[in-house]
Amino acid sequence: MATATGADDAVNTSRAVDPEAAGAKDSAYPSVWRASYAVFVLMLVTFTALLDRYLPSIALGPMKNELGLSDTSISLVQGAAFSIFYCIAGVPLGRAVDNWNRRNLVVIAVLAWSMLTIWSGLATSFTELFIARAGIGISEAVLAPATYSIIADCFEPRHRGRAIGIYFSSLVVGSSASFIIGGALLAHLAQTPVDFPIVGELSPWRGAFVLLALLGVPAMLAAMTMREPARMEVQASADRAGLLQFLREKAGAMAMLYATFGVLAFVSVIAVTWAPTLYNRSLGVDLSRSAMLVGVAILIGGVLGALLSGWFSDRFVQKPGAGRFRVQIISALVSTPVLAAWPLMPTVALSYPMLVLATITITFGMSNIAATIQDIAPNQLRGQLIAINYIVLMLASGLTPTVVALVTESVFADSAALPQSMALVGGIFGAICFVIALKTAGRYAAMRIAVPGAPAAAR
Repeated sequence: MATATGADDAVNTSRAVDPEAAGAKDSAYPSVWRASYAVFVLMLVTFTALLDRYLPSIALGPMKNELGLSDTSISLVQGAAFSIFYCIAGVPLGRAVDNWNRRNLVVIAVLAWSMLTIWSGLATSFTELFIARAGIGISEAVLAPATYSIIADCFEPRHRGRAIGIYFSSLVVGSSASFIIGGALLAHLAQTPVDFPIVGELSPWRGAFVLLALLGVPAMLAAMTMREPARMEVQASADRAGLLQFLREKAGAMAMLYATFGVLAFVSVIAVTWAPTLYNRSLGVDLSRSAMLVGVAILIGGVLGALLSGWFSDRFVQKPGAGRFRVQIISALVSTPVLAAWPLMPTVALSYPMLVLATITITFGMSNIAATIQDIAPNQLRGQLIAINYIVLMLASGLTPTVVALVTESVFADSAALPQSMALVGGIFGAICFVIALKTAGRYAAMRIAVPGAPAAAR
């Protein structure tokens, strides 16, 4: 990998950012067409990766009955099998992203999780299903570090926020599609079974896994057509220092930054995990309609929040001080009262618009996280720092359902008090996020770096 010159090192240590100047000097960024095509391909890959994510939740009953699984076993397949191994693989694969050809890593990952998804559909025991889901977690752990690293090398800093915001919308669409397409596919296969080559006719949940896995083929072929961009904003000092020294030198600031993102992730999944139950238990909406209402709210609010976040992010990066991190501060400030109020609304007509608003304001902050990290991280460490961030996000968001349940059962001691517990948890942790973000802003401003585009040859 090519290194920056001594003069570049002097620029790298500067605390102020002039993205206009930095972008103007970077002449090796891909053309607009190539950069946009890369984002499109990465959106397609991400959408495909998410299609089977929630299928174990949708097909819980049939899977449990056919394989003779216990509630504990099926819960491990739903969550721990994926998340634990995703976290274990995150940093090593992030390092691979920082050193190897990222396009090739994405292609290999798509092939791996597609084959493992087929294995999920053909599994004959809990052990096989657990191993398959764990393998999917490992292979998908490369996606976020590689994607955000590629996008950062395709767009100048002043345009990067919008590119990431557009990409992030595929996460929202893919998550919603996992429920919608997965449910529709299960219903269709129950009525019209498919005779698969070699294995023959499969039960609906097995057939759904196999068919969704086959969609990985066009995604993999599309990824193969994407070019590996040159690495921009490379710092010679980062090659020498490495991840551990970077974290030691900036331990306080990085801890507060990750804390902000973690608490934001914690409150972001309150609606996903508990809103359908709230509408059913407190407002009398049947569960199927509740799930649809929440899915549509997440789709609309998520896409709008991601696009707005990208636009504001690129406006803020051109200003001194906290730069893009202002997006997280605004997100925490605006979302807190909404999170505290929407569960308490007495009717669906009053609650639903506020749920959409809550989704917009939370996604506004979440979709900007990668761009925020990229403004303080040298290219050689971006994959690893984003991998660590995703571990934080996964662990923090995994606590949300249990915390809400404990507040309902221990504080209010009444299952009918779910709206109050959701409002209390959302309001308190939203306020905590805002306070941490304010205290982090100054440290983040001091970490911002400007590198005038010294491209390195991709490996």
